Amino acid sequence: MKTILRTLRWLWCLPLTLVGLPLWLHAYLVQIYRPNQALAFVKTAQAAPVFIAYSPLIHWLLTHHPYGAMDAMAVGCCVLARDARALHACMAHELVHVEQSLRWGAVFPLAYACASTAAWWRGDCPYRGNRFEREAFSVEAVSSTIRVQSTQNSCKSTHHNTGNKYFVCAFHF
Repeated sequence: MKTILRTLRWLWCLPLTLVGLPLWLHAYLVQIYRPNQALAFVKTAQAAPVFIAYSPLIHWLLTHHPYGAMDAMAVGCCVLARDARALHACMAHELVHVEQSLRWGAVFPLAYACASTAAWWRGDCPYRGNRFEREAFSVEAVSSTIRVQSTQNSCKSTHHNTGNKYFVCAFHF
């Protein structure tokens, strides 16, 4: 029964994930053919796979985002970051958005926009006052103190045939 519910939850989020998946695939292909240019990560959870990547194309897209430059962004079950530093700094925050995507499914962008509008209406910053961002920032603040220890305990480092490192971790939502 749990497996069925997890599968349904992931399918509920699939339309959003399909938006980010081509960028993840591009980063993966760039890693194979130009190992010094990009590195792609795949992290799986019991609840849903989380596709994590950074590449020059993702860097450019996040730097030139219409709402301003960003370090990282979650799109469904995809976490896209500008570079390794941004990925490390934003991982906990973005994984909260992945969980929110799994919870809200394809209506998450609309719910996020409504939360930003409500924050603006209250006189708050549409970004910092957004309830989804407040949840992500609260988890980020707690996890930043234990990030190094949890990374060492839950991740194993492996090598692709190019010699670059990537990480396979288990995140349980």
